[in-house]
Amino acid sequence: MRKLVLITLAATLCVNAAPTPKKVLRLKPATPWVVDYADDSCRLARTFGEGAEQATLFLDQFEPAAGFHVTLGGGHFSARRDVIDVDLTLRFGPNEAVQEVSSVTGTLGKQPAMIVAGPQRIAPLSKEETESRDAIKKSGARYDVPVIPREREAAVRFLEITGATIDVVLETGPMDKPLGILQECAWDTVGDWGLDVAQQQNLRRGPVAKDGAQGWFVADDYPSNMLKGNYQGTVNYRLIVDETGKPKSCHVQRSTRPKDFDITVCRVVMKRGKFQPALDAEGNPVASFWSQAITFRLEGR
Repeated sequence: MRKLVLITLAATLCVNAAPTPKKVLRLKPATPWVVDYADDSCRLARTFGEGAEQATLFLDQFEPAAGFHVTLGGGHFSARRDVIDVDLTLRFGPNEAVQEVSSVTGTLGKQPAMIVAGPQRIAPLSKEETESRDAIKKSGARYDVPVIPREREAAVRFLEITGATIDVVLETGPMDKPLGILQECAWDTVGDWGLDVAQQQNLRRGPVAKDGAQGWFVADDYPSNMLKGNYQGTVNYRLIVDETGKPKSCHVQRSTRPKDFDITVCRVVMKRGKFQPALDAEGNPVASFWSQAITFRLEGR
């Protein structure tokens, strides 16, 4: 049975003194960490601050991975009506490097939100990791983000966010236990997809998209009513690929909506997606999962 898990951790803030004064909003935890074991994904969430200053940090995993997807909710993470893309920097301090990221503005329920593009870790990819990622993705294979040691996650004390309406520091406390439970949840979800968890944990390789996946989508796939309304959107989707390399199902895991984008994505990938199947530890073809994100973007926006 799926469930909610509350994690209570001590949180302390360590910030190096800045050479010049700068207005920064520092928010203490208002709730414990909550892990939501949803039917198709896992979400780690915590609220910081009180009243009008309240902010919520969401970390999502749609499959077992070292990376997680970041969403920032609250009034500090809003933008002007005509602004869709916002550049941010994230830093899991005090030891990790600054990460430059892009985000899409939207809403979570009734609160403004910024959805950071792509999976993140507590530290950016190194030069060597970036080169390896680009080569693997070019081949069409599933890229597995390298794991960061738990001791580095345990050393985290805060998350610093700059580039929103105000610079914000969220006093997260150590991240090793929350991220560890998020990972356990993600593997549990794989079993819910009808796959053998032990087998998936020991694959020789995951599914490989033939000729890459970039050519699956063309300009004509942009939904006409979304084009007329100047809508943009990002859709994270997951395929179950059978032992012959054929997509058997498509599921949208996260979307900035409207739903027209979701429908288009699954229609296209189920029709055009072609794979070399995953291989188990002995090299035999087996069913597995494959996921990606597609962004519908209008030039000049």
